[in-house]
Amino acid sequence: GPTWYFWYEKAFHDPALMDALKNSVLIGVGCTVLSTLLGTLSALALRHKIPFKETLISVLNLPLVLPEIVLGLSLLVWFAFLKITLGMLSVTLAHTTFALSYVTMLVLERAHAIDPMLEEAASDLGATSWQIFWKVTLPLLAPSILSAALLAFTLSFDDFLITFFTTGVGGE
Repeated sequence: GPTWYFWYEKAFHDPALMDALKNSVLIGVGCTVLSTLLGTLSALALRHKIPFKETLISVLNLPLVLPEIVLGLSLLVWFAFLKITLGMLSVTLAHTTFALSYVTMLVLERAHAIDPMLEEAASDLGATSWQIFWKVTLPLLAPSILSAALLAFTLSFDDFLITFFTTGVGGE
């Protein structure tokens, strides 16, 4: 019979499978970039005392506790209400909505663990707010941001249910 690699070779020469893989990677990368950027900014904002902080955290946690089928259906209704055409964009936005919670919580935990004395010391030594952010805060957050980005890509690549509801008829 055929050797094991015959089936991989056959799969990688299937145009429909290659299109699906390309779409999955594009959506995963889009979701990763958006959710990492928005999640990191959210975590940095939530690190401080802001109005309705607990409410915002509760809303951010909703995708973590809702069943995926409920989230997918809700996003479908929301996209229809906003008149967003279903396709690659809607799937990317849906995956970003799902992954944003994970990214924010991961980065927020690390942000809370940063010793404020490090940033205060940089300020005492004459660093501006931007210098403190780029040379102290961001390097300390970098491992959690990277792990959150990898998790966002993995969640996006793995998610079928939300994709099913937000792709549209026939898919892309």
